[in-house]
Amino acid sequence: MRFSFFINRNLRLLWFGQVISQAGDSLYQIALIWLLLEMTGSATVTGLVTMSSFLPTLLFGLWAGVLADHVDRRNLMMGTDIARALLVLILPVLFYMGKLNSLILGIITFSIASCSAFFNPARDAIIPQIVPKDALTKANALIQTSWQLAVLLGPLLASFLLKTLGVVNLFFGDSFSFVVSLTLIYLLRIDPQNPPPITEKQENNKTGFSKVWSLIGEGVQHAINNKVILILLIITALDNLILMGAAMIGTPIFVKTILGKNASVYALIEACYASGMVIGIPLVHFLENRMTNGKMIAWGMILDGLTFIPLLWISTTAGAIITILIHAIFIPMITAGRATLIQHYVPANLQGRIFSLNSMAVVGCTALSVSITGVLADYIAINYIFAGIGTGAALCGMVALFFRSFREAD
Repeated sequence: MRFSFFINRNLRLLWFGQVISQAGDSLYQIALIWLLLEMTGSATVTGLVTMSSFLPTLLFGLWAGVLADHVDRRNLMMGTDIARALLVLILPVLFYMGKLNSLILGIITFSIASCSAFFNPARDAIIPQIVPKDALTKANALIQTSWQLAVLLGPLLASFLLKTLGVVNLFFGDSFSFVVSLTLIYLLRIDPQNPPPITEKQENNKTGFSKVWSLIGEGVQHAINNKVILILLIITALDNLILMGAAMIGTPIFVKTILGKNASVYALIEACYASGMVIGIPLVHFLENRMTNGKMIAWGMILDGLTFIPLLWISTTAGAIITILIHAIFIPMITAGRATLIQHYVPANLQGRIFSLNSMAVVGCTALSVSITGVLADYIAINYIFAGIGTGAALCGMVALFFRSFREAD
């Protein structure tokens, strides 16, 4: 990994761009949720607007994956970065004009997320164009590390900036992060001898609406026919439907209503999620040769759920920090195991579409979960919700262990 990072200029540029832009995304998410709570005082409205940031992947994910295979990926990434930078900039401008409301926040959030839905598959697909084939695993791991580092840096930066600049001005930071990402992507130099791969079928018929549907259908059919992948997608959807609403919108509500603290404490606890995930990476390395990926995913879900239950009794900031830190340690068991199973059980020419289906399962069910949690939180104390969803997520992992084919999948 060290050789690829320090020698490969393109990979270095992409990595730095992702760290900076995704740290900006963390600023945006924190500012969005807290601003909504302050503007509306409604967990339901906050949940619905937050949900709008997840819907585009569900609606456009597979189409975006096909597009990334048929246009210049670098130009697609640059175009979406320009759009996101401008869209984010609209929010503080409207706020200071006194014209910002929850509806506009929802529309802008949906638009930004739509751009991201097209950026992400292009980014993932461009990696084979900038690194040698034998370095792909290391390069992918490095890009994954950029996300975890950004999720750690973003909340820590937000915790500091909130004290000095306030919530709304965090949007300026996110807009600037996309400008930096755009600049670094512009500096990428793609080898003309290393174009994106085109399969024989695609070569015979590269265009046409029916061809797009055919390519999408091919990926869906493979997922249905492959028992391990089908089980993986189903339990992924269920786990995210049960758990992610509490993790996303439940955390700021917990900080505000149970702890009685402000946005800085919320940002600090968000940083604990990222810190725990970074700490959990060595655990994955320790377990990868000691259990199958199927078992690692299932046990990750069980522990991921059980470690939310103590929030039923915790009412101090220190207790919440420790609980979330321990909880997040087990998240890489799920995410790393899931990616490896797809890579092992899906042919290379179908992996992009299966990863898109996986993203749709994660993001789509997260959107529903956020909305449901927001509604429930208006009627049920959030600490009871955490206990309930923790139990449900643990049961989801236990169900996965009942399937022998999944248990033994590696």
